Amino acid sequence: MEISKLKYILIYEDLKKRIRKGEFVIGDLIPSEPELGEHYNASRITVRRAVQMLVEDGFLQKNHGVGTIVMSNKESLQLRSLKSFSEEQKNSDYSSKVIRYAIDADATTYIQSMLKVPKESKISFQEKLYYKDDEVIGLQRVNFPNYINFTDQELENEYLSLYKLCEEKGYKVKNAEETIESVVSDSTLSEYFGIPVGSPLLHIKRVTIDSMNRIVEFAEIYYRGDKYQYKVSLESE
Repeated sequence: MEISKLKYILIYEDLKKRIRKGEFVIGDLIPSEPELGEHYNASRITVRRAVQMLVEDGFLQKNHGVGTIVMSNKESLQLRSLKSFSEEQKNSDYSSKVIRYAIDADATTYIQSMLKVPKESKISFQEKLYYKDDEVIGLQRVNFPNYINFTDQELENEYLSLYKLCEEKGYKVKNAEETIESVVSDSTLSEYFGIPVGSPLLHIKRVTIDSMNRIVEFAEIYYRGDKYQYKVSLESE
């Protein structure tokens, strides 16, 4: 175990690994907190914190009088608020790499219609791969209307938040609409992810609006369907 990490993080990561490898399957009760404490040589408070993190991530569910049950063996992609992926993952163990970008690029009629720009308008775009444990888990392409003036230096930098850049340029992000569907990978996507053609993927399409109701982006994001589920919390009006 890595000494630099806190004990509850190490327990969280080990339990998650055991769930994902099938040592605990969906519907199984995991060992009790005292049993886990003995296994990991940790206090009950430390174990409880690790278990609660897995509950919040959607892997486990606590049932009073029954125990803690395995609910999923996939990571949850949770829609908490309107943030760029880089902002959502800045404190996690994800990494990213820009693989393509362009300014004044040609766009398909479909992308032009999603951005609501005139036919034959040029656009800017950025494509990124997202990694976890050195494995590609996501591919994102973000398309921007050319009235938002990005520079090469901005689009090639995977560490910059594009939403913050938009705000600095006078386009403060207000809300977005997302469409989520299940698709299968084609040869291009399979090559990116290193998976067989026809493998399941989550496909997310997002149109983002600024405070003056101008479209600032049309994004398409793909995640591996065998490793991720999408989780959205809804509240009544």
